[in-house]
Amino acid sequence: MIKRYRLFLLIFIFFLPILSFTPRLGLGHDLSTNLTSSFNPYFNETKAYELIEDQVQFGPRIPGSEAIENTRRMIENKAVIDGVWEIEYQNFSKEWIEGENVSLVNMIISPTIQNPNQSYFLLLAHYDSRKWADQDPNPALWRNPVMGANDGASGVAVALELGRVLLLKHQISNFKIILFDAEDQGSIGWNWLVGSRYFVNSNLFQKDKITYAILFDMVGGNNALFKREGYSDQYARPLVSEIWNLADKMNYSQFFINKSWSKITDDHLPFLEKGVPAVDIIDDFINNYKAWHTTSDTLSQISKETLKAVGQTIEITLLTVQQNTDSYLPLPSFTFQTSISTWIVILPLTAVVFIKLYHKNS
Repeated sequence: MIKRYRLFLLIFIFFLPILSFTPRLGLGHDLSTNLTSSFNPYFNETKAYELIEDQVQFGPRIPGSEAIENTRRMIENKAVIDGVWEIEYQNFSKEWIEGENVSLVNMIISPTIQNPNQSYFLLLAHYDSRKWADQDPNPALWRNPVMGANDGASGVAVALELGRVLLLKHQISNFKIILFDAEDQGSIGWNWLVGSRYFVNSNLFQKDKITYAILFDMVGGNNALFKREGYSDQYARPLVSEIWNLADKMNYSQFFINKSWSKITDDHLPFLEKGVPAVDIIDDFINNYKAWHTTSDTLSQISKETLKAVGQTIEITLLTVQQNTDSYLPLPSFTFQTSISTWIVILPLTAVVFIKLYHKNS
């Protein structure tokens, strides 16, 4: 009897890590097939395009400028018209190298009917545009501002349109939209990601309540190519795989290229560093989007087809994840790959010990 007890205990110990680890691999998501075959997405690329127009009409949205203040008022007015949003402003400041103290504002937009005790996911974007076009092919224009139709305005537009669809069409309210100030001023006086780093180090950051985050950056360009950004693919792989697999099922594989790409310093990184799974949807600005940080990043660069591909793919992804929450639980910061390799070593060793003990007790 004692030998049988030991045998059952050993079997339990051997299979427990396998059973506990399986959900984190994102297995069993057959629901996505049902959604893509039977559901017509509500994301409206024309509304997203109009939101880009609404932003660029003010000109470059440089931190501290009148244009970026007008953009905040425009977003607030639209929220008031909808009547179902509340906006929290996170105010802070930073000094330019010229000595000017610049007022900065992160915008946290939430459905008014949100349960304060409920966990939620995040839709992220930056709403500033770059002060200097230092990648312009014409050196004479390097001190001109960037309009940021794609790099800035497109991410805001997709996040806001997705928020409208989720709340008004799907009655999903467990999310927040965060628009960061001062993301795009790195290497010209400030560091990158000023707004998002300020947010994750503030008391507004509720790590225990955030399930995951999706960042939209340069998501409206003509002939965009969205590859699996390196940090996202390494530390939020289940969610990355879900997005790119769904894009393929929805016939958007010409936009979503299913292969890993460079590791990009972007607003998802502070969240990953804090242990929140975060995915960066970003055009390949190194090889593909040639208007990046130039004076050519204007409304002429924007494609409604690209906006549609991104918006509808993420809409279906969010519905899928909403019904498969356990597969996207927050992972420890920067440990996902290590966990897999550790189990690859541990499981065979456990098997050897199990076999030896079994024969010894036989």
